[in-house]
Amino acid sequence: MRQSTEFDRQAFTLVELLVVIAIIAILAALLLPTLGRAKERVQATTCLSHMRQIFVASTLYTDENRDILVPMARLVSPYPVNLLVPYRPHVWWPDTLRPYLRNSTAAIYTCPCVPRTQAGIVMTNAFGIGMNFNELGVFPEDVDPATGPLVRVSSVKQPADTVFFGDVAYVQNPFEPNPDQWLADLDRQYTWQGFGVWLFVTPPARNDQWNRNCTRVINRHSGRANCCFVDGHIERTRTSTLGWQYPRGHPLAKWDR
Repeated sequence: MRQSTEFDRQAFTLVELLVVIAIIAILAALLLPTLGRAKERVQATTCLSHMRQIFVASTLYTDENRDILVPMARLVSPYPVNLLVPYRPHVWWPDTLRPYLRNSTAAIYTCPCVPRTQAGIVMTNAFGIGMNFNELGVFPEDVDPATGPLVRVSSVKQPADTVFFGDVAYVQNPFEPNPDQWLADLDRQYTWQGFGVWLFVTPPARNDQWNRNCTRVINRHSGRANCCFVDGHIERTRTSTLGWQYPRGHPLAKWDR
């Protein structure tokens, strides 16, 4: 009977090693998509948690200011230092709410899915969670006839249908009629790009900003957008359900405050 040699034993070990490698490769191929989806769910949940904290802070602000929603921006003199949004000459809502937040850093206003590098620029504050501009977030020193100098919670006609905060980005295809097909523009060229996007425009905005300043709620989390509504409920929904693609008076339009 032929006895095994050292070479035979090494060859058998090599075959075993190749089998193990093949099994690991198969398992990795099966597990990586699952791990990717799990990571996406964690990021979406983190974003929702941030929105809840922001809403609580905004509620505290409203309680202290006679039912008034936090304004989009206000003029303050002298101009403060160390702002999260150093976009002169205004102090913007994220900085106004900082005293009402336990975590007052830029992280609380940031969706973890937002790329930290855009157009070759490393973002100072990525943000990605924005406030409703024109319907809710106003400029008290530049009064909009449609809203007045300030907006009160009690004046919102459809609080359960009106988005207060949401996943936002610049949209590279703003004339696409299906909002679920809007794509984030990560190559926008603006001097203040280093501190991200903190607002979204709605159709009633003056000066055609709906088409000119294309910051909109976008489906960022597996085909859904995280949205916090004026009544306080938070949900993941398709942007197409929000009604902004329809004109005022259309039965599916939900943006008439």
